[in-house]
Amino acid sequence: MELFRRLGAPRGEAQALHRLGDVQYRRHEYAEAAASLTRALDLYASTGERLGEAEVLNAIGDLLLATGAIPEALVRHKLARAIAADTSSLPQEAQALEGIGRCLLREQHSEAAVASLHRALEIYERIGSPNASRVRDTL
Repeated sequence: MELFRRLGAPRGEAQALHRLGDVQYRRHEYAEAAASLTRALDLYASTGERLGEAEVLNAIGDLLLATGAIPEALVRHKLARAIAADTSSLPQEAQALEGIGRCLLREQHSEAAVASLHRALEIYERIGSPNASRVRDTL
């Protein structure tokens, strides 16, 4: 990341921080993941990289959901969905809808959760994503 910083390449730095945050999340290093992902989000926003913003917002939403911060997770997934719709990114829209559905399930809003998960599943199936099986298992 230091190399990207020295080269004046904020998008590269954002991508590296995003990947680092993903690894930290998988290792249950939640505070570190939050810091890496937040910095990646700031860099993507400063460069106008909207798809990167949607990806990181979904990652932050997943992280917040894993730590029990459900209302905050829901906000991040809804922001990601709006950006995904604006940028016509079906994979990110599906991921956001899945995240929204998982948040709503945790908040006991089953009808709305199922509707969101069904919309995510429809998109995943349309684009041939392996994530469809994960959503099917949830439903």
